[in-house]
Amino acid sequence: MILIDRMIPELDRLLAGTTEQPIAYFDQWHHDEAPRAGVTALFVRSTTTVNAVLLAQLPDLRFVASATSGIDHLDVKLLEERGVRWAHAPGCNAQAVADYVFYALGLWARDVGCQYSAKFSVQSEQLPRVAIMGMGQVGQRVAANLNWLGVTPDWIDPFQTRANLPRELRLGRQHELAPDYGPNCWLAELDVLCMHTPLTGGSYATQGWLNQRQLALLADGSLVLNAGRGETMVAADLPGHAKRLQFCFDVWPGEPDIEPGLIAGAKVATPHIAGHSELGKLNGSFAVYKAWCKAFKFEPRRELMPSACVAQPLRMPAKSSWIERLQAIDQQCCGNFDLAVYDRQMRKLNRLGLGAGFLKLRKGYRQHPEFRLLSDLELER
Repeated sequence: MILIDRMIPELDRLLAGTTEQPIAYFDQWHHDEAPRAGVTALFVRSTTTVNAVLLAQLPDLRFVASATSGIDHLDVKLLEERGVRWAHAPGCNAQAVADYVFYALGLWARDVGCQYSAKFSVQSEQLPRVAIMGMGQVGQRVAANLNWLGVTPDWIDPFQTRANLPRELRLGRQHELAPDYGPNCWLAELDVLCMHTPLTGGSYATQGWLNQRQLALLADGSLVLNAGRGETMVAADLPGHAKRLQFCFDVWPGEPDIEPGLIAGAKVATPHIAGHSELGKLNGSFAVYKAWCKAFKFEPRRELMPSACVAQPLRMPAKSSWIERLQAIDQQCCGNFDLAVYDRQMRKLNRLGLGAGFLKLRKGYRQHPEFRLLSDLELER
C-alpha cells in the first residue's frame, strides 16, 4: 500500500501506471497511530515527522518522500540505517517563498512602514540596507527580486561562497553568522533582515539565533522578515522589541501553539504559507514522482511536468523608486490576492484559540499566484 498526505496535489494521477498497489490518504499523522502493516511507500509534507516512532508504526516501509524542500522533519540517518530509500523536493517552492516576500513587503509599503515613513518617502531615492540570511535557492530568488527593485543585498551563509552563486545576482558584502558585537556590527547597519535559513545546530547553529543580543543590535524601525524556520527565533525575546522593530513573520516559535502576544506585536502575520503557491505545490509533487520513478526504474512522463502557466507578469513605469515598485506590485496583485486578508485572520486567532485555528488557516489557505517580474527593457517596450 502507498500512503499519501492528502494535501499533496495530483500525486495519485502522477503515480498512475507506475504501481498496482492501492493508495490510501491521511490528513495528519499522529505519534500514537496504531501500527499498519503492508505500507511500503509514504509521501509526506514537512508537517509529518519521520522518525523511529513512525517507522515502528509502519514496519514494512521501504520508500519515503517529502514533497517539500527541507528535510529537518526526516531522520535521514535512521532511514539509511534501516535501508529505507528517501527523497525530497529541494527548491520546489523557492520562487513561491520569494514572491511571498514581495507580497509581504508590498503590504508593508502601503504605509511605507510607519516608522520608516520619514526616512523612506514614496519618491525617496535612498535604498534600504538589506541582508539575506541563508543563500540557498530561496535566498537567491529573494536576492533576484530585490535586484529588480534596485536593491543590492548583503548576505549571510557560511556554507556558500560568491563563486558558487549566480553571476547575474548583484550582491553586497558577505557577513559572518556570528556578528561582531562592536559598534560597527553589520546588524546595526540594516534596515531590513530577511531570514531564509534552515534550522541547524553545531558550529553554525541557527536555532535560537534571533535572540535578545541580536535583536538589541538592530536599529529602531528595522524590519525583520522570517519565512524560514520559526525556531530560529527565541519567542521570549521578541515581545520586548515589538514596539521599536517591525516584525513580518510567516513562521513562528512553537507552531502551531504560538504565543498570542507574538501575533499582536507583528506588523505582518501569516500562518506559515509562504511556500504555498499553486506552482510550488505542483513542483513538489512532480519532484517526488521523479524520485519514485528513479527508485523503481520507471521513465517519468515529461508531459506531466507542471508549467508556469499560473505566473502573472507585473508591469509598472520603469523609472520609479523602489517603494513605488513595491506599491505597484501590491496594487496589481491585491485584485486577485491580498495578503492582508490572511493577516487579519491570524489576528482573530488571539480570541478564537490559536493551535487548531492556525492549522485550519494553513490548510484552507488560497495558494498565492506566482508572478514574473518584467525587466526595465520589457517595461519600456
